[in-house]
Amino acid sequence: MMNLYLSLWALLGLALCIISCDDSSTDGQSTDELSTDEPSTDEEQSTDEQSDDTHAGKLLYWTNAFDHGIYVGTLDGMSKRRIGTGYFPDSVAIDKAERKMYYSNMIYLNADDASIQRADLDGSNVEDVVPRGWGLKTPKQLQLDHINRMVYFCDREGQRVYRAPMTGVHADQDLEVLVDFTDTPVDEHQFVGIALDIPKGQFYWTDRSAGEIRRASTSAGSRITPENVKALTTLIFENGLMPLDLYFDQTHRMLFFTDRGEEWALSSEPPGYIAKIDVDRLENGIAYVVKDLLKDPIGIAVDEEVGVLYFTTFDDGKVWKTSVNGSPVEYLYSTSIMNTGLAFVNWDSMKQLN
Repeated sequence: MMNLYLSLWALLGLALCIISCDDSSTDGQSTDELSTDEPSTDEEQSTDEQSDDTHAGKLLYWTNAFDHGIYVGTLDGMSKRRIGTGYFPDSVAIDKAERKMYYSNMIYLNADDASIQRADLDGSNVEDVVPRGWGLKTPKQLQLDHINRMVYFCDREGQRVYRAPMTGVHADQDLEVLVDFTDTPVDEHQFVGIALDIPKGQFYWTDRSAGEIRRASTSAGSRITPENVKALTTLIFENGLMPLDLYFDQTHRMLFFTDRGEEWALSSEPPGYIAKIDVDRLENGIAYVVKDLLKDPIGIAVDEEVGVLYFTTFDDGKVWKTSVNGSPVEYLYSTSIMNTGLAFVNWDSMKQLN
């Protein structure tokens, strides 16, 4: 089934080079025409005339791999717009201090030519953080360490977890490998989601193939490999179907995650779900937030102040919200199919995510 999925993704990439479509979102918002070219100018990055001064209050930011878009929307589901363009973008994170957005570009599977970029909030002034040609395969979720000015991210087919300066990679030592499973078969270990607990000097990541979530020190002192993983890490969760993106609630010390289930393999059972773990009481196990979610949950973010969880779904390209304690889900937005990463930002608070 994994080979089938990779083949379908490759075919989709080819199809995007020869088709274009209009967004059919039910919230009345429209997106730009499909583009499969990497943006060549700052002007091409911006899809509206609004400046980043409109980034205020509480907002959601998300990526869409099908139309290559990066979007922003209000929490009430009433107003969204496209603010940038990546190349199969998978994740987005916001640097409030510098008013920059960071995002991962998957490009094409196994091309060793993916990238991490950043831009102004209107999509202009695009800069490489990890340029193409540095060996990244499929960079997935990324998170920002605002205190130490570092970006952490997972490379799925690359089977690695990386850390790099937010200002960009300029020398080999700038791109630090924290976890390296490249000596194992690619279908056995694939890293996707990442979360940071900077006050405690820890990071979490998901292994979608092994169905695990692990925790390690940000200053472990040595690269984590299959040989030392049990000694250097703590197993947070196992026996998942396909755990993907993570969100760490620093206020309540809860780790939230999406599990895609098996629908990605063209099956409807078992379905995906969203769950949470008290990281200081692992013996309590997971608690479900949303069960039997059939539409590929991917991106996840939490408004810790009011206890509201937001998530994206891949199959139908939607953005949703619910309570962190579980309640009926509420639809907010549609874009194209293949919504991926999600970030929540409260611009009225000086507090960064970590």
